[in-house]
Amino acid sequence: MIDLTSLNDNALVDWSKNFAGKISEYASLFGFTALDEHHINEDSATTETLVDTTNQAKDARAAPSLLDELVSFKNSIIKGPGDQVRNAFPAVFAGLGTRAAVGVLPRMMSLIDNIRKNPGLTPAIAQSLGIDDVTMAKLKGSDNEMLAWLGTFVDKLKVHRTELGLHETEVQAANSDVNALQHVMQQTDKAQSATPNHPQLPNLLKYKELIANGPSAALTRAFPAIAPAMLAAVPGIVPRFTDFMQRIMHSGKLNDNIGSELGLNAPKAAPAAAMPRETVEQREPVAAAAPRPAPQPAMVPPSEHHHGGVPGWLLPLILLALLGLITYTFWPKPTHSARGVPGTTPAVAPVPTGPLTISNIKVTPSANGTFVTWNTNRPATGQVEFGKTQKLEMGISPKALSADSQNYVMTHTQKLTDLHHAVTYFYRVVSKDKNGNDVMSKVGSFRVP
Repeated sequence: MIDLTSLNDNALVDWSKNFAGKISEYASLFGFTALDEHHINEDSATTETLVDTTNQAKDARAAPSLLDELVSFKNSIIKGPGDQVRNAFPAVFAGLGTRAAVGVLPRMMSLIDNIRKNPGLTPAIAQSLGIDDVTMAKLKGSDNEMLAWLGTFVDKLKVHRTELGLHETEVQAANSDVNALQHVMQQTDKAQSATPNHPQLPNLLKYKELIANGPSAALTRAFPAIAPAMLAAVPGIVPRFTDFMQRIMHSGKLNDNIGSELGLNAPKAAPAAAMPRETVEQREPVAAAAPRPAPQPAMVPPSEHHHGGVPGWLLPLILLALLGLITYTFWPKPTHSARGVPGTTPAVAPVPTGPLTISNIKVTPSANGTFVTWNTNRPATGQVEFGKTQKLEMGISPKALSADSQNYVMTHTQKLTDLHHAVTYFYRVVSKDKNGNDVMSKVGSFRVP
């Protein structure tokens, strides 16, 4: 499989554009959902924007301080924090999911500013939300005080959403932001207390700062095109693409032709003569080496030059080859985890007992289709009932499910289509496990923009 970390920026852009353009042809073959396709295209576009913006800034000879910050931001979004940081502090990144956003605090403050300008905001609601003048004036304390205040704010926001005219997805996004920020700050504090001298701790603190505050205001003013990239930071675009590739590699349905079309095949090593010109030119000049003397035969007694017709100089090579064969045959082979990481043994998660439950329901409306996602506590099917009234009269999606095991999953995504602009719809998600136990959510609503 191709190693994306070995590609330079421009090559990564070309690869991601090809992968995003081709994946729709094979999405059903590899079990990719429409939401997967959306994320792949979104990450490809973000990669291109960041690389193009950085290249243009270099060409325009931007101020060195801004250019350095831009390059650092680009690398953080595309490459993530790096394997060394993630491996050193796994608890910090384990709970962040795959699409946590950077710049949580500026985004929350922008939401609060909009709410404070909302004509539907009354003094009582402002006090309930904790955004009245008295409370806001006190927000100069520690990270823990800020997190506690934000937690209360998003909880109360759910209560007053209708009065403020906010869409359900806005509240869900705010809740997701605060949960991510709380997690990374709390886990980073624990890591800092436990290992204050860890060599990777400065990089972790830098990444926490990025998630909390995002790039500087000066950078976003100088390069406004980078704004969409703030919604796709953790664990990084390259790690996300690598996860998608691992899913394809482990599907058992990949062949050489499809691998070639998707750009998954590792490039063959180029001969020395094909070395890129700029690589050769960048080498330091060295003095001409003296002619290498011809190799001399090993000094062994005449009686040891041949053993049963085998030249004496060849015998060590034969023994070395036999040793390599024995080592390869009997040396323990690395196993592969569920994410395809060599050298780790996949942990078998216990099957949860008790009733089947639904959690983390999210709705993402758009003119091209509305995505409904949720989780169940054990593998189950997933369907969405919907309609223009709470009777959910428009039916269920998908209309039928087979007994195929691929329908029993813990992360569910369904796409609702043929919905009309500026119309409010009601929905309910339904899941059923292999034992016939079923569960349904409360009826929710969303509005198509």
